[in-house]
Amino acid sequence: MKMSEKTYLSIEEIISLPTLSSINISDDGQKVAFVKRLANWKDNKYRNNVWIYEKDKGQCYPLTARDIDSTCPLWSPDSRDIAYLSPVGDGDNKKNQIFVQSIDGYSGVQITDEKEGVSKFKWEPTGKGLYYISQSKESEAIKKRKDLYGDFHHIGKDYRNNCLYYIEVEKVIQNNKYERENSIAYQLTDGENFHILEFDISNEGEKIVFNATPSSHMGDFINGDLYILDIRAGELQKMNIDKLLGESVCFSPDGSKICYSASIREKDYYKTRIQDNTLEIYDIENEERVQPLTDFDSTVIPLQWTAKGILIRWQDKTNYLIGLLSEDGTVERLSEKVDNFIMDASITRDGNHISYIKARTNETFEIYLGDKKITNENSLFKGKLVFRK
Repeated sequence: MKMSEKTYLSIEEIISLPTLSSINISDDGQKVAFVKRLANWKDNKYRNNVWIYEKDKGQCYPLTARDIDSTCPLWSPDSRDIAYLSPVGDGDNKKNQIFVQSIDGYSGVQITDEKEGVSKFKWEPTGKGLYYISQSKESEAIKKRKDLYGDFHHIGKDYRNNCLYYIEVEKVIQNNKYERENSIAYQLTDGENFHILEFDISNEGEKIVFNATPSSHMGDFINGDLYILDIRAGELQKMNIDKLLGESVCFSPDGSKICYSASIREKDYYKTRIQDNTLEIYDIENEERVQPLTDFDSTVIPLQWTAKGILIRWQDKTNYLIGLLSEDGTVERLSEKVDNFIMDASITRDGNHISYIKARTNETFEIYLGDKKITNENSLFKGKLVFRK
């Protein structure tokens, strides 16, 4: 075989192809965090690791050790620290906990110590703490039942719902391990009446909106609703929306409105029909709802509400695109007009800087900062045949 002759990828090379996900841009627009999944042949498993790109250095590097999983990176509001999830525990009983690491200072510090682990989290707008979702604690009644009769489950009764918590990061970093295990996390919802799926925090830090279902049972998805929690007053408002909801929800920059994906018709219509979605904007003070998009793709979801509009993602034939939506319904397309698939995107609060994961035709996914490609995963295909004519 001639040296210039191309060959197909081997099975080992295909299995070893990296996967990119969970992109997040710092609010100063200078750094990008993302997750890269690689095959670990020694351990016979895939490993997820957080990677960092710094614009002034012009290169990507792993934030965490290759033999320790890390996912869901989120930059702090001041762009100096980064939080992520990493499993903690023994054997198969490991649970994801939040870690915080400074780019220029301290190494990864474990922030949470939840028995059931953490599924999602977000920074409090000042950067002093983190809000996160974890499964509700096991009730005393169930604990006593297990002691008497062993471990069994009441189908349709013993649901463990997701609850919302808050923890002060600075206190954890300053305190020792003993003190971390004995307090600091504040439970904001009790998990008795609803199961939280997704949430967002207003920029002034006074309100939280979350999407929740009556229980964690899949059959309750159709009964989901939105709730607004006034943090200072401790008051919870149920919005009573008679539509099927997507998980995504976000506050406007001034905290007066929320945007979410919702079905075009009422819930009962979809008991025997496929769901079609649009975006809905709710004015909290006036209690008015508007649907700014008409004749638009039904897969549209809101990603983030910025000073320049709402970052949205939608499908156009085989393409997945992103753009900025104004409240008057106009959409400024941010993706190029050639065929491409944007998997995920992250934007700064002022709307001036954006990063996304994109693949063009016959290419694998790459990370972009603005129009600049900052990874080079397609170099793995150099000298290889990737498809047959």
